[in-house]
Amino acid sequence: MSDDSKIKEVYQLLRHIQPSKIEHRREDAITLANDLEEEILQTVDVPLKIVQDEVKNAPYIACEFNRDLDSYRSPISNKYFPSLPDGQKLPKRLRNMEIKANTAFGAYTHLYYNGGICSVYFWEIDEGVFGCGVFIKNEIDTGLRSGEHIKGSINCADTIEVDETNKTATYTLTSSAIVNVELDVGIGTPLTISGSTSDRKVKKAKWAKDDDHIVNIGQLVESNSANFKDTIDGIFVGKMKQIMDLLANNDGRAQQAAMAEAFAAQARARGNK
Repeated sequence: MSDDSKIKEVYQLLRHIQPSKIEHRREDAITLANDLEEEILQTVDVPLKIVQDEVKNAPYIACEFNRDLDSYRSPISNKYFPSLPDGQKLPKRLRNMEIKANTAFGAYTHLYYNGGICSVYFWEIDEGVFGCGVFIKNEIDTGLRSGEHIKGSINCADTIEVDETNKTATYTLTSSAIVNVELDVGIGTPLTISGSTSDRKVKKAKWAKDDDHIVNIGQLVESNSANFKDTIDGIFVGKMKQIMDLLANNDGRAQQAAMAEAFAAQARARGNK
């Protein structure tokens, strides 16, 4: 079987796995097709992992774009944890952009995601081409107005390839979002609703200095959050309402409808621009 056929088989198998279990199943797939390890790691999305910067005592997101061997570089201190003295280092220019971008997107996360952890990474690709990744994880652990408990996470990953070989740069965005939520509806076992979505966009914009790249990337990522909101409204929240409707009896229909609307409000608050 060709590599192209094998990777398609991997995608077909993994697309049916819940986000809460996808990381373990991805490792199983790598074990069975270890020659495709890098491609699987880079293309199969899993919920983002939060680790600790032991120098700054602050959390950051660990992913394939800040990994070197089994260590992950913190965008806060620029150090690897666990310690890796010979880990890859960013060129000074990209590191300066990374620092500014983390400040900007940190404020964005606070405003539009009601908190959460945001990490931004830059990396070299080729002469005149670099990559940027914006990763946001928002943990949900709260109660609805009707008294039910909701717990889960929203994971957003936006990676952008920036081609700056011309004064009009090309920004190629690959975006994905993974939602996994458990809702206690009083039937013994919590309901689990999960799903993922992905998108790709290309934008051209003028640039003269490095700050222009950060502004252009910010505008691209922010506009894409509207698509995320539409996905939540059209698929995720819609599916929850269907389940609530199936669970509802004639006497409790109004309560179930109110509960579904409360859940929808929680989801929109975290997916809204």
